[in-house]
Amino acid sequence: MNADLMHSPEDQAAETLTLSDVTVGAANYMLGYLQMTISADQSITPAKWREALIETVEFQHRTIALQQPLDRHAD
Repeated sequence: MNADLMHSPEDQAAETLTLSDVTVGAANYMLGYLQMTISADQSITPAKWREALIETVEFQHRTIALQQPLDRHAD
């Protein structure tokens, strides 16, 4: 069994991501996004690339935001 599957979501959230983790995650996100485009019999046009880039950057921002303390607005 994969060791990652044995960690609770809380344990996984407590782990600090590296820049490499975020970069690899974003690359996988973009590949998945483009694979879904191809699976839907859509062409990967310049507009679709732009959309994929925007979605990927938003994914990176969400990933980084999850690393921030939950009480960041407590002040």
